Amino acid sequence: TALVVGVVVALGVLVQWRRALAAWRGVLAALLLAVAGGALLAAWQQATVGDALMPGHVIGMRRNGRMGFVRFTDTRAHTPAIAWDHTLARMRAVNDRLLGWPLPALALVLWPFLFRRARATDLWLLAGWLALLATYAFYWYYEEYWPARYTTAGIPLLLILAARGWELLHSAAGVTGQAARLARPAARAALAAGLVYAALVAWPWEWERLGCHPGDLEHVLPKALKAFKIDRGIVFMRYTGRILTRGDAFNDFYAAGFIRNALHMDGPLVFARNQRKGNAQLMRDLSRGPFYLYTFHRGTHQATIDQYVREGDSWQFKRLGQYPSNISRRAGTACRRE
Repeated sequence: TALVVGVVVALGVLVQWRRALAAWRGVLAALLLAVAGGALLAAWQQATVGDALMPGHVIGMRRNGRMGFVRFTDTRAHTPAIAWDHTLARMRAVNDRLLGWPLPALALVLWPFLFRRARATDLWLLAGWLALLATYAFYWYYEEYWPARYTTAGIPLLLILAARGWELLHSAAGVTGQAARLARPAARAALAAGLVYAALVAWPWEWERLGCHPGDLEHVLPKALKAFKIDRGIVFMRYTGRILTRGDAFNDFYAAGFIRNALHMDGPLVFARNQRKGNAQLMRDLSRGPFYLYTFHRGTHQATIDQYVREGDSWQFKRLGQYPSNISRRAGTACRRE
């Protein structure tokens, strides 16, 4: 993402090199920030995966991290039709949420182009977002919970374009007569109404949409661990049921545990995805115990914790309990803020 937008920004600077020289301090500051960001990223990757040039998600996602129109299994592939659907969905998300207004945001963004008032700078501002749309059309995943988040690096430039569109509307550029006289008060009224709508409707709705599960996190895990006084060992995480209130119904909330792991997995408490029979490989070293199975029920936002107990040559489960204990496990129970 940073590379795509960075290339677009750099091209603009190269094309306008005379202006860039006049503002050399700002260009130098941007270059220093870019170099510092790249160095920090390389240092982080060196510390986490042992290779400064290897992103962690490449290791974590393996085959699923590939770009392009590829086939993953006999029944699952990324196709041009899916790519087109994802691109349209990302455009709709930005159109609906960019400004928080009840009016299409892209109408303002594209206003200079629709009325032939666009400058080369306007095209440059739009190019970063379009480049991200084109790039991630070749990636199989659609970001359901944060729609169009893969294009967010280009969205600040769209806000500048939206302001430019409103400026043209306010100045009645391209129109004459009665329409020109009405343009300025109409633009001001639209701006005022849009800001009020954003503050009273759009922003509260977006906050409510987050619920108590922001992305790949869920709020029950840390509270359940505290309730059952689990502060060492290995916790295997699994998730059952469906989330009925948002698109990614089978999210496994892996980050809820992974963010609590020490960098080199050497902390007193380690979290791992449940591998069923494969869990035994991590339990061979009994000094890493005790071992737990954490089960989060998506429909009720309730967790069950079992402890692995060694009996003879096999592992058995000892039920520790549920958290919270006062919620019915009826599917569809709303997620509560606590």
